[in-house]
Amino acid sequence: MDKIHYTSDNLDILKQTITDCFEIMDNNRIDNNYYYESLWDFMAGNSNIRELFNEYGLSKYVFTWNCFKILNRIKDSSDEDLLDNFENEVNLIFLKYKNYQKERINVVIYTNIPYKFKNNNKLLDTLSYFGLEIFNIDDYNFETEESISQDTINKFKNSKFLMLQYSNLARDYEFVKNQSLKTVYSFFGYITYIHKYNKSTEKWHINEITLDNRVTDLQINALIATNYNYEIFDIDRQYDVIETAIKLDKSKIINFNNLIPVKHTLLESIYSSENTKLLNSLFEYLNLYYISANETIIENSFRKLWSLSERIIKDIFGHNIGFMKVGEYMETILYKYGYKKYFVQRIDFLKDKRHDLVHENIHGDITQFDQTVVKIIAENLIRFLIDYFEQVNDVPDYKQFY
Repeated sequence: MDKIHYTSDNLDILKQTITDCFEIMDNNRIDNNYYYESLWDFMAGNSNIRELFNEYGLSKYVFTWNCFKILNRIKDSSDEDLLDNFENEVNLIFLKYKNYQKERINVVIYTNIPYKFKNNNKLLDTLSYFGLEIFNIDDYNFETEESISQDTINKFKNSKFLMLQYSNLARDYEFVKNQSLKTVYSFFGYITYIHKYNKSTEKWHINEITLDNRVTDLQINALIATNYNYEIFDIDRQYDVIETAIKLDKSKIINFNNLIPVKHTLLESIYSSENTKLLNSLFEYLNLYYISANETIIENSFRKLWSLSERIIKDIFGHNIGFMKVGEYMETILYKYGYKKYFVQRIDFLKDKRHDLVHENIHGDITQFDQTVVKIIAENLIRFLIDYFEQVNDVPDYKQFY
């Protein structure tokens, strides 16, 4: 039977945190959530709660929402029974939510993709890789909302951008919302990748202070949750989201012409294979690629792109490899894909810049050329994963082809 249990014997921190919670539970001047978050963080690292919650479509908020109830039930426990009682109460909450019937939850995602792409086959093909589809605005069901004015309805229906839909069976809206956000970021990462692969990030603006260093201009600024019948959850509270959702600037990154560096079908073979583990890893890297490419501040983009490359390299070779070895593997991937010495030699200097930025908080030394190099490293590591996917089962297997 599925049950939450501790996977560590070192539970002193958990016991102390629970005890600290007891002392402030009735103090309205202290926000208990600081302790509830700590309880979750400890359990996520020292029990199987994260795995079971993911398996049953539950978010961490199921735990934190119920922390007061759990703690209230065990506050009179003896010191010897405290941790056992805590574990038992957590399992009672888990069992309660686990037995809820799954419901179809839809998340409608407001993007800045121009409406003209609604019938673009290349976009539709790409969406299918990520389990996304274009949302038909007319599917919104307002019949049960007598308080909603026609003006509000029109704000939905007159959008000049595409809305996407992510749908899943789950017991918890927060879980579906988090999954939808990861999915659309992975999709945006893929769109950015095929349009910006190997391209320089160099930009120019008369006012350098306001220079936008984003690689991508794809954006979302609203998630609207509905039930299976497309009735909007708590529409009065989501009205502000509706208002802001129509204020995006349209994306100019998407062309799908013959000039894009990479074919839009790049993922087709992996998607049609049965290797879901590898596909999920690739989606995670594309998610991180988008987050890195969407940074307006060049130091943040540089740091995140470097971290993405380091993450991929360590997923292949193990997380105990040193910083210098990471740099060597970056050089190797660039030479593998034909980059010349004048380009690759930048890595030695970028290692120092990255160290100073992360550990010494030294800013102002990262250039657009530096951003370009770390972007291209990340892109070619992703390319390497795609090129050899048919010959591996999991990410660590790539080391034999490196």
